[in-house]
Amino acid sequence: MDSAYLLETVTGNFVDVVQYNEDNRAFEGVVGTNITIKVLCDVMTDSSLGEPYARYAAVACLMMDTFSMKCLDASFTTYLRDKTNTTWDGPVATTEFGLCQSANSPNQQFAGFPLQYQVKQCANFYNVSAEVLAEANIRSSRIVFPNGSVDPWHASGITQNITPDLKAIFIKGTAHYLPQLSLARDHVLFILQQWRPRSYRPAPHVHSGILFDGSTD
Repeated sequence: MDSAYLLETVTGNFVDVVQYNEDNRAFEGVVGTNITIKVLCDVMTDSSLGEPYARYAAVACLMMDTFSMKCLDASFTTYLRDKTNTTWDGPVATTEFGLCQSANSPNQQFAGFPLQYQVKQCANFYNVSAEVLAEANIRSSRIVFPNGSVDPWHASGITQNITPDLKAIFIKGTAHYLPQLSLARDHVLFILQQWRPRSYRPAPHVHSGILFDGSTD
């Protein structure tokens, strides 16, 4: 577990930037919003910094300086203490949402912390096992599923309409907080108002290539 957590920590500098790429949280006082995927790619492809290992070290230093960190804490004991301080992201995330960042995919350069490593944590930390739910076989209605293409979580989300009453909104080039999400929120509101005609409001202007629902390309 120690070695797996070390390798997971090494990837963290990239994972967090991808997850919040080009967000709009600077007005909230959030630091690091100027560090984007492009910034990290520029560092990692800058041969003047030396070999790839040295370039990664430059990324690590950039992140630590930005967030006033003295080192990258790769202590599994510390991680265990933090995670067992149970909040919503404890049992709920491990049994329902599956918020797992693993190195299973062959289409990336990291390794050493497979999905089974994450699943094992559910049992070790909370004495629970992951539940196998109904996946995409949703037997319900009047639900909107927003997702962004850059957001890592979209891979397990609904990105195409299932039925007229189970609508997907897929936002190209966005992560969690990109400004275009305001358009998505307007579109979600419009859909909800269609389902409740009493509060009708005209449809928002939707920019091609930024926002589209699951029925279009």
